[in-house]
Amino acid sequence: MFPDSLTVVTLALQEDLMEAADTLYVILRWFHVLGGIVWIGFLMFFAFILGPSLLAVASDHQRVLYPAILGRVASWVRSSVGITYVTGLLLLGTVFHAGGLMFESGWGWGPLAGILALMPILLFMPYEFLAKSSAGQNLSVMGAVALSVTAAYLYGMTDFAGMTYRASLIHVGFFYGTIMAANVFMRILPAQRRIIAAMNSESAPSPDDLVLVQLRAKHNIYLVAPLVWSMLNMHTTVFAGWGHLTFILVLIVSWAITYLLFRSSARRQS
Repeated sequence: MFPDSLTVVTLALQEDLMEAADTLYVILRWFHVLGGIVWIGFLMFFAFILGPSLLAVASDHQRVLYPAILGRVASWVRSSVGITYVTGLLLLGTVFHAGGLMFESGWGWGPLAGILALMPILLFMPYEFLAKSSAGQNLSVMGAVALSVTAAYLYGMTDFAGMTYRASLIHVGFFYGTIMAANVFMRILPAQRRIIAAMNSESAPSPDDLVLVQLRAKHNIYLVAPLVWSMLNMHTTVFAGWGHLTFILVLIVSWAITYLLFRSSARRQS
């Protein structure tokens, strides 16, 4: 009787742990999606509505409006980006890295898989170097590099490390999300603080800061649609039969649409 009772208790504890884990996943996903909505919403609003509108008003009005608006928005953006990125990391670690969804049958963790899993963080430095160079100003060059790196990364994860379609796709989302979050915390928000300080002291903001904010925000906007695709499609294998071609097509189509949105916004501004 005792072994049977122990088995029943063990099974009950396992069920309770599984239920608690499922509850945690739901809460993390809720915060992750909510944070992402707020973050992307502010990003799109500034890029296509508020930013062009501020440029259309007189400079005296800009000195009043820009600090007043950004002073309030900065904390929202900082919080939403932080919540989205941290909950995304927790979901990645629990659902994929420790959840049994990482590898195809017969594959598992090894040095190469570990490096590829950390690659999204490691790749930020090459991106930063390229973005700060003259090539960073050329969106065609940045797009070609991003397309090539993404294709190589997907190929390496699936063909050399044996990762599943869903795992490879969410790691690409991790890659894009890391670039976007780092741009916000390390480049955009610090530059905006310097711009606001200059305006409050009735000095001219540094042209380098103005260019930096505009450029890194534009890089982030080009990554929004592919990032959302990776977040949604990591829940399904509908497009797995197409291999990496589906995501490459998503990149091309989404970047073309984003380019047209920027072009339309610039035309209305002029």
